[in-house]
Amino acid sequence: MRKKFGESESIVDTAEVLARTLEVLQSSENTFICTNVQETDLCGHRQDSKAYADKLRIADEYIGQIRSSLKPEDYLIVMADHGNDRLSATLIIQGSMCRC
Repeated sequence: MRKKFGESESIVDTAEVLARTLEVLQSSENTFICTNVQETDLCGHRQDSKAYADKLRIADEYIGQIRSSLKPEDYLIVMADHGNDRLSATLIIQGSMCRC
């Protein structure tokens, strides 16, 4: 029998997935959260720059709220796998105990 290591939620809407991430972060201790924001990728593949910018603005707002909710021992890693702009390979790591 396989041991269950966590929960998985299938959410595509950027605001909804990041609001859920914030909710879990604020109500949990000693938790690993992996959040996948899909809509930026979907907008990029559609070459819809307006929708892409809208999703980035939503993500930026929620990432700010998530950063404000972190405890000193928490880590936040934000990365992008690919995209249509020169900043798409961005990697941001935040955590007061981080030795990077």
